[in-house]
Amino acid sequence: FFRIFFLVTLIHIIIGILDFALQLATDYVFYVPRHSFIFEEPMYVGMRFHGLAGEPRDAFVHLFMGLSLLFLREIWTGKSFNRLWVPIIIIAALLTQSTSGVIGLLIFLSLLIVFQIPRMRLQSIFLLSLFIILTSSAFGYMILNSPRIQIYLEAAPLAFQALERGIDLPPVIEYQISNIYPIWVRWLEISEMNFLPFFIGTGLGTASIINSFVLSEGGILNPHANIIRIFFESGIVGTLLFIIAFINPLSKVEK
Repeated sequence: FFRIFFLVTLIHIIIGILDFALQLATDYVFYVPRHSFIFEEPMYVGMRFHGLAGEPRDAFVHLFMGLSLLFLREIWTGKSFNRLWVPIIIIAALLTQSTSGVIGLLIFLSLLIVFQIPRMRLQSIFLLSLFIILTSSAFGYMILNSPRIQIYLEAAPLAFQALERGIDLPPVIEYQISNIYPIWVRWLEISEMNFLPFFIGTGLGTASIINSFVLSEGGILNPHANIIRIFFESGIVGTLLFIIAFINPLSKVEK
């Protein structure tokens, strides 16, 4: 499993880096499309790392999944991996310019601080804290210097006003409405002092139903981000249980 997984990951990173480098060298001529163009016209993601993942936001997840499995293989086999992979993967993740990736990284760092740091030795805490600071600084720099992410940040207040007034959303936000509308509905419920859905959610499948009110495509319209779907359908209680379902078995293995 490890051998095949890391072979594919290596190909993914090499293709992504070559694609990005060729774009720089040839004045942004695009080479690797977002998806296979056997049956339809190719689409390109612009000046962003995406490798074999198609969408840059998916590439972000694949990169950190690969980093996680490198550490898992080290624990499983007892053989250390080359730590040069850590900056390579982080730099590639920076080049994705993925807004959802940055949000996911913030969630990951928060969980790491809450669940892992209290169980670590002082020296390990110092090294991990240094890593968190450096990584956060790098991604903070990316946020401030990424035109794409800046567009989202500038459009967010306008989107809030548009939802309040029932007018058209900024185009960049409208593309993400399936992720935004469920959160907006929960916010309205809290503002009306209806806290029960916030704590226990409204049941499986309700995120798709609520999105069908504002999207005209029909069919299953789940949020792209699974964390939003879990939060809307299961509430904060269900979200915490979801996290504990992953953390608790690991704690028992360590004991």
